[in-house]
Amino acid sequence: MEEPDKLRILSKLQQLQEEWASGRKTESYITQETAFWAAIDQEYALGPSQLHLLEDKRWIEDKSLDKSKKKEILETLDFDPYIYENEDHKLLILSYEMFDTLGLIERFKIPRSTLQNFLLQLACSYRRIPFHNFFHSFNVTQSVYYFLTVCNTKSQLGQLEQFALILSALCHDIDHPGLNNTFLSNAKTALGSLYNDFSVLEQHHCFKTFETLNKPECNVLVNLSSADGAQIRKYIASCILATDLSVHGPYLTQLKQMQAVDWNSTSDKELIMCGLVKCADISNEIRPSQIGRRWAQRVMTEFFAQSSLEKEKGLPVAPHMDPTKTTTATGQIGFITYLCLPLFNELTRIFPSMKVCCDQMIENRANWERERLQKVPPS
Repeated sequence: MEEPDKLRILSKLQQLQEEWASGRKTESYITQETAFWAAIDQEYALGPSQLHLLEDKRWIEDKSLDKSKKKEILETLDFDPYIYENEDHKLLILSYEMFDTLGLIERFKIPRSTLQNFLLQLACSYRRIPFHNFFHSFNVTQSVYYFLTVCNTKSQLGQLEQFALILSALCHDIDHPGLNNTFLSNAKTALGSLYNDFSVLEQHHCFKTFETLNKPECNVLVNLSSADGAQIRKYIASCILATDLSVHGPYLTQLKQMQAVDWNSTSDKELIMCGLVKCADISNEIRPSQIGRRWAQRVMTEFFAQSSLEKEKGLPVAPHMDPTKTTTATGQIGFITYLCLPLFNELTRIFPSMKVCCDQMIENRANWERERLQKVPPS
């Protein structure tokens, strides 16, 4: 690429970032932005990740996180990725470390520049919305890593399964619009029609995941055998699709019916992997109370914004998203009681070391119950 073209692109990138920061992201702007990236991809075969590589190599060169500090961060639930809100390249450093520490780079011969491109492209593909953003993606991935290492679930899972879990967690909400499947269907959106109103977002996340992996500069699966490549894609698709809460009940029933896990069975391993990603997706509830509270406020911000849009369009509004009918405390108590704890209890039956997660969740629920009874925010 010629230098003037680089400057033109980077100037446009800076403009995009400024518009994000000022909150001037209108429907018209989104269309223009999408067209801009499409034109760049077509003209230069470059995605946002490589533009960032041209502009900023801090995350590769930053030496402020040594090996022991990375380990300390990644192996605790007492970590909030938002401490790096103004240094978000550090989340890329930590994401890279997870691949490296698990031995995935060496085992699957992942070219290091390809992994860097993949992570950058992925981060750029998440939207800057209150909850379903790259910070959430990292949070979920770090939870999976915690399950694998601290809870030692990796003792029963091979490296291909570990690779699939990390990729699934990173990609599970890619390009999430901050609106749920119900809205996308009720509003008769193009995305809802495209996926026949069935697991719309999850199917879209799968598509965007494989679209990214199909880019040669981002294909971290490039050196897998045909058999391993086919299997890991199946694992990833299953894990991402399992995060649709509309299939939570049937999944939990299937897990409860599993008397013992046959670790030589691919289908049994896949079921457990789906459970681990689902647990990680709701892992705000197993974080210390002050961290979980901040995540709860972010998700309620998205919920209330959706309910406002639904009222504006004359669409049905779910009670748990309507600020006139619910509170954060009430929503969290129900979520923990009826969805989170039953799932974690089943995984704890298989991996007893995950009991620490259940204990923290019960403590968090008690805090929410106290707040609900007091009807005032805790000091």
